[in-house]
Amino acid sequence: MAFRADKDTNEVFELYVVPASGGAPPVKVSGDLVEGGDIDDFAWSPDGTRLAFSADKDVASTRELYVTPADGSAAP
Repeated sequence: MAFRADKDTNEVFELYVVPASGGAPPVKVSGDLVEGGDIDDFAWSPDGTRLAFSADKDVASTRELYVTPADGSAAP
């Protein structure tokens, strides 16, 4: 299961995953964001191994598209 949340910093929305069965803490898969950056939307790959998301991750107010492994094993 994937979700957007301001878990680490109030009003800064990042992307997290947790097992659907529960029992594990959320893993942040969006990586670090530029000051004022946020995750907008996200979608699973058809095989469920990756997440695509739009964000102003590297440059504030510039929306870009990123892909990351759903397990957080590599940077977007």
